[in-house]
Amino acid sequence: MSSKYQSVLEEHRKAREIEEAKEAAFTRKVIVGVVMGVIFLITTVFLACNLDNVKVDGGYAAYVYSDPIFGKKEFVDVLTGPNSTGITWRKKACIVSTTPWRMAESFDNIQSKDNLMTSAEASIVFVIDRNKIREFVENYGAMAEVDASPESLIKDAYESFVQKPFQTAVRTAVSQYRGLDAALHIPEITAQVEQSMQKELAGTPFILKSINIGRTTPPKEVVAGIVAKVEATQTDEKRDIDLSIARKNEEIREAEGR
Repeated sequence: MSSKYQSVLEEHRKAREIEEAKEAAFTRKVIVGVVMGVIFLITTVFLACNLDNVKVDGGYAAYVYSDPIFGKKEFVDVLTGPNSTGITWRKKACIVSTTPWRMAESFDNIQSKDNLMTSAEASIVFVIDRNKIREFVENYGAMAEVDASPESLIKDAYESFVQKPFQTAVRTAVSQYRGLDAALHIPEITAQVEQSMQKELAGTPFILKSINIGRTTPPKEVVAGIVAKVEATQTDEKRDIDLSIARKNEEIREAEGR
């Protein structure tokens, strides 16, 4: 084999090695790029899942707590809206409504002082104390429902801590009057219920705003009896008036006949 032919083969070999080296370098770059892309994607998703910006609107307060990957939740702060925490690491919030709430109750079987079963309607207006948001969340069930809506938190807290004392206060106040007299004592009943609820809610996160006793109604059979009696009285009065008119007319005819 001539030296010229060997030289050509050597050049082809070197060219092939250079090409293979370039392909290997390109492959390494592609692999590195893919790995870096995957790492970037995983990092982005991880940060997106763990970086939070808790926002709270006006009329609400946020109980902010840390939510570590390992370990227990811990209280951080209370934010009154409108406000936000800014970007933070694994901070969550339980949002609480701080506007007044009105809850209405209907009663169909309140035993009055004279043993009549009276019906009534009443409502209570309260608000959660902004200075006791932490106490409300930690001691009144909200912490167990951190994912619930602010409206659900208030309704559940009312049903658990306010509803039964309110119902008892209304029943107690109305029952102190005769069935037909309760409607005449709405101001006194309202004042008594308000006094009872002020005492019941003292020191709690619930601030009582007002009590409203809408109406009290005696049993239907009693009302029907009253209506029947009034109608009978009106019938008797009409008959007496008709008789009186008839007598007057008779007296007039007799006088004219003379």
